[in-house]
Amino acid sequence: MENNNQSTKTHSINIETRNRGTVTGVDKVISSNDTSINLHTIDGGLHMSGKDFKIKKYSQEEGIISFEGEVDNIKYSQLRTPQKGGILKKMFK
Repeated sequence: MENNNQSTKTHSINIETRNRGTVTGVDKVISSNDTSINLHTIDGGLHMSGKDFKIKKYSQEEGIISFEGEVDNIKYSQLRTPQKGGILKKMFK
């Protein structure tokens, strides 16, 4: 039986004519309004800014969001990977 968890999904962004788009590999919609959409994807945080944003479809099961609005900027936050050894290991390197 196939395990259908997030690790088997891929992340992609498809923007059409800068006025609508689809993002796959979405874990969670953190926030959205008419000027920004903030997501957590399987590849880290994703912030899109622009104007007149409207989420048309969001499926948490499929990890897909479709939106309309003028995209001005797309920015990823850094991936956060767990540190081995904690803070003491960092202090005594």
